[in-house]
Formats: sequence, C-alpha cells, structure tokens
Amino acid sequence: MTPKRSDGLNFPHYLKPSRKMIFRIISYIKFLLRSTNHHGVHSPFIYSYITKCIYGQKKLHKDKFANLVLISCVYFNPSQVNVNKCPSALQNSIQKKLKNLHEKKSKYNIVCWPNPSYNFKTIDFNAIHPSTIIIINNIRENTQQLNSWNAIRKQKNITVSIDFFSQGVLFFRKEQEKQHFVIRS
Repeated sequence: MTPKRSDGLNFPHYLKPSRKMIFRIISYIKFLLRSTNHHGVHSPFIYSYITKCIYGQKKLHKDKFANLVLISCVYFNPSQVNVNKCPSALQNSIQKKLKNLHEKKSKYNIVCWPNPSYNFKTIDFNAIHPSTIIIINNIRENTQQLNSWNAIRKQKNITVSIDFFSQGVLFFRKEQEKQHFVIRS
C-alpha cells in the first residue's frame, strides 16, 4: 500500500512521474512556446531546408533521427555521411538506404551523433568546412544533454543551429550570420 502524502496526491507506484518525465514535459512546453514553423524563418537557406526537406519530403524511416538523417541526405546529397557514433542497427539502416539515393555527390558532409554528450572538444575544426552538417539526436533526453546541446550550439564556429525538440542540426556556413532556430517538425 502506498503511504499517504501530505499534499493529498497519492499516485500508485506505476503512475509516479519520474524526474526525467517531468523534465521532458516541462521542456516540451517551453519548446512549444518558443518554436515556430517555416513562416518564422527569415534565412533563405534555412527556409528552403525546412520547406523542401523537413516538410516536403516523404518519411523514409520510422525512427525520427534516422528519418532526419535520410531526408537531409536526400536534400543535401552529401559526398560523405559519418554515422560511426550511432548504434549499429541505425548505421546499417542509414547506409542501406543511402546506397539507393544519388550517384552525383555534392560538397556537403553530414556527421551524425547519437547524443550531444559526445565529446565535442574532440572535433578537429580544421577538418570541418562550411558545408559540414552535424545532426545530433536526443538533445532533450535529460538536463545534461540539453546543457551539452546549448554549449555546442554557442560555439563560435557554428553559425546556424536548428532545434527540432528531439534532434538538433548544426551548420558551419561562413556566409551566414549566427542564428538559432526552434522549429516544430
């Protein structure tokens, strides 16, 4: 039997909200209050990415992170996609689908991270060029991940960041002013 609480709220043990659950609910409410859709985007590059890629592509995978990677690959047609840090099942799925995309490659490179806690300081910024795109999963999994995401997006080399609640996308475009977008997808 569950002991009585002084505040009058008595939840069965299986309904007690965990700290992680409460964090995610509050985080989602804050996200909804700050987020916009493509109408709130004033950068032509990001507007095109949002309308033609995020909103305009059919779903290619049931996993949101894998889908974001795949539709971004269809849109940018990268010359290289690095999924080494991702779980092997996701790597295999992405690599299998990428083989069937396009033959002609572009200047873009896409790097996938399974979470923002990956050591960002290990990146060789000399190897990153303005056409590098980093897609990060689980940016709001917990407080530590959200803090890591916020620290990453504030790096001086990153000019554009997009927050899709669960995933984040980073761009290193030198021709663009530093901007952060919070987009409902």
